[in-house]
Amino acid sequence: KKIPLPYHRQGSFLFCPKGSILLCPKGSVPRARRGQTLAPFPYEATDALVEALDREAFPFWIESPKCRQREGLLIRSKEEFDNYYIIGSHRLFVTLVPIIREVQGATVAPVLGKYLAPILSGEDSDTFTLMKATAARAVALLTMQKAVERLPVEVIPEGIVQVQQSQPVKSRLRAEQSARASVAASLGADATRALEYLQQLVAQLDADGEEVDTSITGPIVHSKGMSF
Repeated sequence: KKIPLPYHRQGSFLFCPKGSILLCPKGSVPRARRGQTLAPFPYEATDALVEALDREAFPFWIESPKCRQREGLLIRSKEEFDNYYIIGSHRLFVTLVPIIREVQGATVAPVLGKYLAPILSGEDSDTFTLMKATAARAVALLTMQKAVERLPVEVIPEGIVQVQQSQPVKSRLRAEQSARASVAASLGADATRALEYLQQLVAQLDADGEEVDTSITGPIVHSKGMSF
């Protein structure tokens, strides 16, 4: 039995009362052909939903505890994260926010020290712009390192941890574990280089208030997935 609900249509979404959301894709519900799976569709639908919520800045979303977790972070959106490590997913960014907060507080904030507050407040100078970019790069890499170690492979962006699916189950699980360890180690090494450069910037700024030489850019790192 169908129960009619009052709603407000916004593009492909139906917004029900009291801030609840009913996702209604355009056209018919996708159907899997023989040999296919519907597994990607929930992820894609959720990703589109979060993107719409961020873009339209609906008050019930912006003021929600889930969204307010981004406050005080060096990286506050999927687009900002993509500047340092491409994840290409709004849904994944929401999943990563607690890890971003964890690594920023435990690892990056102690390095920045007194400079964290002016950077977060948006103080405009070449020095702080460079320091923020370097710190954000370290946060992104450390976040992805922990994501590779902790999250299911299905949640991680495709291509980062690659495992041949044709292998027997036990072999595939061992290969996945090995791939995770290798990718995490690579991300950790890149993050360490970014942190070392950040430490140099902080030390240079601390030295008699000397301005940082912004013509010297930080290391550009590209962590690639590994196949096993």
